[in-house]
Amino acid sequence: MTARAEYTNEEWTLLQMTPYVVGLAMSFADGSGVLETFNEVAALATERARGAEQYPGNELVASLLADREQPAPPPIEPAPRGSAAVDVASTLRARAVEDCRSVVTLLEERSHADEADGYKRFLMDIARATAMAYRHGGWLKHGTVIDEQERSLLCTLSDVLGVELGAVPDGVTCEGPAAGGAPAHDVVPTADGDGDGGPDVPTRPIESE
Repeated sequence: MTARAEYTNEEWTLLQMTPYVVGLAMSFADGSGVLETFNEVAALATERARGAEQYPGNELVASLLADREQPAPPPIEPAPRGSAAVDVASTLRARAVEDCRSVVTLLEERSHADEADGYKRFLMDIARATAMAYRHGGWLKHGTVIDEQERSLLCTLSDVLGVELGAVPDGVTCEGPAAGGAPAHDVVPTADGDGDGGPDVPTRPIESE
């Protein structure tokens, strides 16, 4: 099994910071607003703290979480709007993908296979929890849980890390372009009656009897 002594300072910092980078990239993936950003960052912190519980016996994850000398995470600022938001999202996405590739290479060289697999799943847990922390669709929240930008990044990270997507809403897959996510419970039912058991919505004039 591997722990702190097996890595250089630079390598250890990479392992410490990648969970934050992955979570922030997911949080800013769609250029979200302030409320969504902070909800997702809170989910990042919560899921990271659960790592030791989720992967008991994984010395690497336990050592990373217990290290009191770990560097401070990047500062969190409200998501910008417009082209600035796109630039931030693109930069964070590229950094997350690059760091995950570096982590995979590092773990293959230094870590036991089971331990490495646990750490990679730990990263995917953080990405998934962050993506699912806030329903899209404005204050009414009638949108998807995971939007297209988040789905795309989740699928890219899943491929780079070599682990499955995990438990995501129905319809969210890496096999097609459409983003999934179950609608909110108060959505307007569709014409065929799909929804939450609501009545059918007529699609043609109602004829008098």
